[in-house]
Amino acid sequence: MIVDAIGSLWLSVVTPISLTGSLMSNLAFIPGDSIKVFAVYLIGVRMKALTTTPVVK
Repeated sequence: MIVDAIGSLWLSVVTPISLTGSLMSNLAFIPGDSIKVFAVYLIGVRMKALTTTPVVK
């Protein structure tokens, strides 16, 4: 989500679009980005469970 905000800021700097307009144009990407963040979280949790090995002495 930070990337979206930075992208909106940059879009308003390099084009004649206002900051509000560039933020509004990025709203369409928020649902998809949220799904991707959640998917990566689930993959990370699963990978950690698969790679964590108990220490045997």
